[in-house]
Amino acid sequence: MTTPAFPTPAQTAALARELGLAECVCRAVAAQASALLPDECREEIHALIHPQTAEQAYDRLAQRFAQSDPDGMKMLTVYLAAACLTRSRYAQLGFSDALFLCSFGCIRRFIDETHRAVGRYAFDRAFWAWRQLSCLLFRLGALEFEYRLVKESEAPIPGAPAGTPILSVHIPSDAVLSQEALQDSYTQAAHFFARQGACICAHGSPQRMMCGSWLLSPELQSLLDEASGIRRFAKDYTIYAVDPDNESFYEWLFEKKKDPAEMPQKTSLQRKAAAHLAKGGRLGSARGIKEDFRLIAD
Repeated sequence: MTTPAFPTPAQTAALARELGLAECVCRAVAAQASALLPDECREEIHALIHPQTAEQAYDRLAQRFAQSDPDGMKMLTVYLAAACLTRSRYAQLGFSDALFLCSFGCIRRFIDETHRAVGRYAFDRAFWAWRQLSCLLFRLGALEFEYRLVKESEAPIPGAPAGTPILSVHIPSDAVLSQEALQDSYTQAAHFFARQGACICAHGSPQRMMCGSWLLSPELQSLLDEASGIRRFAKDYTIYAVDPDNESFYEWLFEKKKDPAEMPQKTSLQRKAAAHLAKGGRLGSARGIKEDFRLIAD
């Protein structure tokens, strides 16, 4: 596999615009690209696109920028430069550019979510997005699928001991959870990781499909209407572990607000969940496996 040319500041800034980032963010990226590229972060940018080194590269960058990057624009610029290299890798692996743009749409989504929650544009998901950069996580239709190994430290997954390659399912905040959209997404994943995407499965084909999310919380299900997309999603999973103390739902359901007086109550679920919490209830999270997961090599 040939090594693509190192991205220029202009290419990095152009990707920010192509991904539809807010104008003020695009201007910040253009300014930072001129300062950071090509020399200051070259080693980390190359490391970010490889699964063996991506997380460590993020750790080094987080430490380097800890005191000088309050809005994450330096980190965003480095990630976008790395994304230019990832885009070239997609092409070399035979992945479509549409898949790249769909998977990296997370960057705009992350920044917009933070803007809604705190009122300013910031990139605070670098701890997560190295997975997209290193071709471990792809958006295939409504859902995202991450190829990874089961960890010793996580709740035991039935039929998948530590070290087993699996797919973790993630639910983007803009996902449509209709039955048709969900089935299409799972079918895409079953084909992709059996055929075209098999080349990125360094530890062998994924053996199980799991999801860990507040959306699977048994407490949450009692608050949902029968026709709820969340309930429809959760029905596909057999729960094997529950964490009643997990508080990730505050970020996704209440825009990071824990004060009852500040919790948004625009949707029926927000109102029901807020009332449930006010009565001393909990939501937490759960982990489940999709029992009918099979790769489709045809």
